[in-house]
Amino acid sequence: ETENRIYTTGGIPLSLESSGENSIFLKTDTNSTRFAISGTTGNVGIGTTSPFSKLSVTGSGTGTGSAFQVADSANSPKFTVLDNGNVGIGTTTPLVPLDIYKAGTGTKLRIAGAAIGGNDASMDFAAANGNAIPTYGRVGINVTGGSVGSETGDLFFSTINSGTLSQKMVI
Repeated sequence: ETENRIYTTGGIPLSLESSGENSIFLKTDTNSTRFAISGTTGNVGIGTTSPFSKLSVTGSGTGTGSAFQVADSANSPKFTVLDNGNVGIGTTTPLVPLDIYKAGTGTKLRIAGAAIGGNDASMDFAAANGNAIPTYGRVGINVTGGSVGSETGDLFFSTINSGTLSQKMVI
């Protein structure tokens, strides 16, 4: 194992180390790995010595600490992943698995897709029931006519009853 010391402008020592498998590690003076490149896979790790994918970011725990964040050019966070797996878009403190926030009025979430082979697009709601995860509800749109830019359509709501998904309301 080879070690070279680097000193930051604040005088904090860092060491650059390599191992027998040609991996490279950047460590602090307390021997805590901050950055690693695996010599066998080429995977890059931040906060881990064993990156398990092309980019592995490991947070500091399993709670609500920030594991990963994307910010704009003014360093204002836009996308956050916490140690507990919660993802925030527009918030740095997501309280649920996907938490989206945008101040003011206007669209907060847009789900779009081409209705290939049909005229509808929908969002399903499902819950685990034993080992199966069936759909218990669906909200969607159905294009009923018109042409591009002048379409007409319906908003529909469906629920499941005795294993069959059926429409309950159309607006």
